[in-house]
Amino acid sequence: MTATCFRRTLAGIFIVALLALGTAIAAGKRPIGQSAFSTDPRTDAGDWYGTWVYKSRHQRVVIWIREDSSGQPEYRLQYQSMGSAEAFNTDWTGRADYAVTGTDASFQLKAVKRDENSITGTLEWDLQFEMAGRRKSGEFEMYRAGDGRLLVMHFFNHTVTIRREGKEASDQSDTAWNFSKASKRQVLWEEIF
Repeated sequence: MTATCFRRTLAGIFIVALLALGTAIAAGKRPIGQSAFSTDPRTDAGDWYGTWVYKSRHQRVVIWIREDSSGQPEYRLQYQSMGSAEAFNTDWTGRADYAVTGTDASFQLKAVKRDENSITGTLEWDLQFEMAGRRKSGEFEMYRAGDGRLLVMHFFNHTVTIRREGKEASDQSDTAWNFSKASKRQVLWEEIF
């Protein structure tokens, strides 16, 4: 076999290997416009009331749920970013007005419908600095999953808009926070973290 023939054979094998690798990678990707997002199935096991904890490498969240005077679940939430100074604590309506490095910000997780197995509502989260900002908006549904000791907070029709140096970029996707029940009682943040 001549050197030219050997190089052509080697180039052909390399191209076939690249095509096979590209096909294998593409097979694992979702089609454009479709989400690979999934959540745990809902259950009516367990109950709402108590302290629920969510922790990731980006944030810590505790949600406390109790029964209001009409017998419906109500909640308050405490949030702490792991990558910035952003932290807040809502009231029992799910609203917080807070500041991050001297800039006003707001968070509203407003319940629209509540019953024994789900809470649905809207999310508005806004933080705007002079040269940059972040706005999150959408809808959410909270429900219990697994044996009733898991709580899924599924955000859908969820839009995140980032502003930097006069330019804005938006992304719309579903996301979720998956909480574990820490206690049937109202546990303090300091007892958890």
